Amino acid sequence: MTSENNYLTICPVSYFIKVPGDMIPDIVSGKLKDCDIKVYSYLVSKVGQKPAIYMPVKKMAVELNVNHVTIKRSLERLQNNQYICRKRTKNYSRTSIIKRWTLVSL
Repeated sequence: MTSENNYLTICPVSYFIKVPGDMIPDIVSGKLKDCDIKVYSYLVSKVGQKPAIYMPVKKMAVELNVNHVTIKRSLERLQNNQYICRKRTKNYSRTSIIKRWTLVSL
């Protein structure tokens, strides 16, 4: 009992963010969690080609729809595994990406 008006609309994805291949073994081993990929991808998209960003944790939590404590834990794990570098400044933390994906030609 379907009609022509009943259909599923799929929103196209406008871009993909590649993550370093090193992340897969770190996730499998338990060093990183699935939320860490979400936070890392968010940071990469915000940083772009700039060297770093200044982004409050609470703003990240709102934009990612995740608790700010979860964001802090993810940032700590990403920093401990050397995917990002965070340095505290007077008002915010400066976040820069250490490991980026690289294009390998075969």
